[in-house]
This record gives sequence, structure tokens and C-alpha cells, in this order.
Amino acid sequence: MALAGALALAGCAQDRLADYGAGGQQGETVTALMRAADAKSAEGDHRAAATLYRSAHEADPDERVAPLVGLGRSLSALGAPQDAAEAYRKALSIDDDQPEALRGLGNALVATGQPALASGYFEQARAVAPEDWRIDLGQGAALDLMGEHAAAQAVYRAGLAKAPDQPDLISNLALSLALTGEADEAITRMRPIAERTDAAARHRQTLSLIYGLAGEREAARRLAEIDLTPREVEQNLDFYETLRGFEDPTRRLRAIRARTAQ
Repeated sequence: MALAGALALAGCAQDRLADYGAGGQQGETVTALMRAADAKSAEGDHRAAATLYRSAHEADPDERVAPLVGLGRSLSALGAPQDAAEAYRKALSIDDDQPEALRGLGNALVATGQPALASGYFEQARAVAPEDWRIDLGQGAALDLMGEHAAAQAVYRAGLAKAPDQPDLISNLALSLALTGEADEAITRMRPIAERTDAAARHRQTLSLIYGLAGEREAARRLAEIDLTPREVEQNLDFYETLRGFEDPTRRLRAIRARTAQ
């Protein structure tokens, strides 16, 4: 069910690592596999991309970080965060300061319910790549899941200072604000994102959720109806009422994540 973004993580399927290593026949094989994998990743065919990245790693398992980072990224996109974490850890065993591997491992750990452990990897990534807003997106998600909502909101705001119009940062901040009872600011921030002509369904449904948390059932319904079936709309509206009965913001968030994962 398309409920909401429920704290987006910073996994960009089209990230690139340009340095694929040394020359020679082995290097040429890895380079060719990486190019093919990158092309499949850009097309959104993450299963094929994962196979190619794995082949590139197996062609030269000890020296190159890029195939492992690509593999982790593809596995994350396929909904296999535990396998993605393993790939990222292998990458970090080669280069422990590789920022995408650090960030990717943090995101994978958040996805597997280990936000406190993830937060440390985001801190390491920030030390290497301080201007990367995607680190703030991931760490904010971890902090929200740890119940540290004020700290999460500060991190999201720091990310927005680097990328002021980034919709996932705005969405995460707005949801965090709504969870802690700051509905007016949440709606003000989220409405321009959700009402754009090119808005993603997850952003519209995040605003629907925010309206639901604020008790604005009809506003929530109007947005839900854009993307969902009538039955799904009613299920979501009933769920929002259930969430309103939870006083603990972290309990609300965990319930949202559990429902989104169904």
C-alpha cells in the first residue's frame, strides 16, 4: 500500500564512482562490467545491475571499491538491506573512508532496525563528505527512529541549508514535525512539494498522513484518492485515527514504518 515515504533514505540509484582501477586485461574486464552495470542501474534494472556489479567484484575482489558500492546500492534498491550492508562492509575493508559506502551502510542499518549503529557511520561519512546532504537525510532518519526528534529535525535543517529544495529532506522534516505535534509547520513545508505537478506519490501520501495526524480527515482523503483505491483510502484514514491515539511520536513512527513495509 502506498502509505507514505516513512522517512526516506539517501540511496541514489544513479550515483557514480569514476575510478575503476588499473589497466591491463583484468582492468578492462572490470571496466566493461562496471559500465554495463551502471547502465542497468540508470535504467532502473537493479537486479541486472547487481549481477554485473557482483561479476565485476569477482573479477578483482581485493582492490576495487566501486563494484562493491554499486552492488550495495543495487541490493538496497531491491529491498535487501542485509545483503547491501555486507557489500558495503566489504568495500570499507578496502577503503574505510569511502563516503558512499559509509552512507550506504548507515542506510542499510536503518532499514534493518539498527539506527543507533547507523548513526556512527553517518558521522564518519560526514567527516569525509561534509557537504553531502544525503548523509543528513540518512542520519535524520536514524535519529527519528531513536526517538531523538529534535536532533533529527536539526539534522534535516542542516541538510536543507545545503540543498534547500530537496523534496526528501523536506518530507522527512515535515513528517518529523507532524509526529511531534507541529502540524502547522509540517503542512506549510510539505504542501508545496506535494502539490507540484511532478510530485511523487510518496510525497503526496506523506502530506495526506500529516493531515491525518492533524485530524484533517477530508484533506487527507483528497490527497489519498489521487494515488490509492477507495479501499486503500479508507484503510489509511482509519490508520491515521489509530496513530492519533498514540501519544509517543516514536511509537507513531514505528507503526508507520511497519505498515509501509507490508
